[in-house]
Amino acid sequence: MVGEAEESTASELAEVEDFLNTILATPVMTKTFTFLINNGHITNSTSVLRDTLMELWFNFYPRSSSGPTDSCGFEHIMVGELKRTSTVSGFHSWIQFYLEEKNGNLILENIIIKTEPNMIATAFSWHENKKTKSAFFLGTSPEFDMAVYSICALVRRDSLCKFTLEDQAVSIQTWDIAHKSGYQIG
Repeated sequence: MVGEAEESTASELAEVEDFLNTILATPVMTKTFTFLINNGHITNSTSVLRDTLMELWFNFYPRSSSGPTDSCGFEHIMVGELKRTSTVSGFHSWIQFYLEEKNGNLILENIIIKTEPNMIATAFSWHENKKTKSAFFLGTSPEFDMAVYSICALVRRDSLCKFTLEDQAVSIQTWDIAHKSGYQIG
């Protein structure tokens, strides 16, 4: 819940390490690494990429400048966050959408737009909290989603990130958390 302090346990940190080890070994992340090096966004070191992904996705930060440390990029984008205002923040993963709908925790209210081959925007209720619009890729791997959001956060921070996916124009928006030093996806 946004507004409630969080921190990672030793077990959660071990899961993050295992997850990073797994995705960093994929062709998607190898291509991401090469792209970021070739375009001057990171140095030629896998430890720099790992540290960058850790900072972007797993370091906790406060969602508001005066609030508790209550969020991280992975939670916001891949899982979704409940707000005290009975709304949903983030939630841009088709896998999470599928699992939550399958478990009866999510009710699809509207498909706002669907573009072929891989994008959809929906309105839904999750644990009785409303999300008026959430866009996400369909059928992509978690490492693909993390690669795209990471590249956009590093290359087009706080701006629209436009690219082509299977001959279709796509644009996504990433935000840095301005009141926290370093890079975070929020």
